[in-house]
Amino acid sequence: MKVSDLEIGTKLELEIYDRNEQAQGLSLVSEFEWLVDPTTLMIAAPIFERVIYPLRIGTLINIYYIRKAAQEYELYTFKANVLKREMNENMALLRIGVISEIERIQRRQYFRLGCSIPVKFRAMESMNDTADINTQFKTTIANNLSGGGICLLLEEKLDVGKLLECEIATDGKKGIRFFGKVKRYEKNVLHGKFKYEIGIAFININNNDREKVVKFIFEEQRKLRKRGLI
Repeated sequence: MKVSDLEIGTKLELEIYDRNEQAQGLSLVSEFEWLVDPTTLMIAAPIFERVIYPLRIGTLINIYYIRKAAQEYELYTFKANVLKREMNENMALLRIGVISEIERIQRRQYFRLGCSIPVKFRAMESMNDTADINTQFKTTIANNLSGGGICLLLEEKLDVGKLLECEIATDGKKGIRFFGKVKRYEKNVLHGKFKYEIGIAFININNNDREKVVKFIFEEQRKLRKRGLI
């Protein structure tokens, strides 16, 4: 895979590094606009909280994107530097220089999409414990979603390490079920009755279902960008 193979409009996830080349833990969404030369790309300036994120010249970024091949989605990454900030017909752009080979990777790091999706969940002792089958599902809301996990808004706290079985319906029809473990919790003061935000990492999810989640995220990004919300 070469950068010249990128299609115009390809959605990109930017992982930002600081001056010491340490990941800042911030991912931004962008898209490929056009190829300047074999090592120089023009991409849309990333938007964060409805404003252009001020990336300085020289910033190191990891770029991730997905590409459909045959019947599956493949994840790729490469490193680049921000060379220049530009405007073109009222469009804010970044000129970036590619500094590594494109690599296909298996790890699941995706842009985390802010959302409001109904989720059914129940606590489990194990994925194979038949005693848990009769445990009733509860309903809540997810406020963000990625290819690697989901964040739930809950009235009660769940301890780190707790196993959950969950079901989400990204297309409003068929539910996607998965098992996940609580990785973090924190108090929430912004969502009324929901006192906690619970970060869940997928630990058992069908590959096809994971790709459905990723496709849903990128489709929602496209809709939000058209509405000018990201």
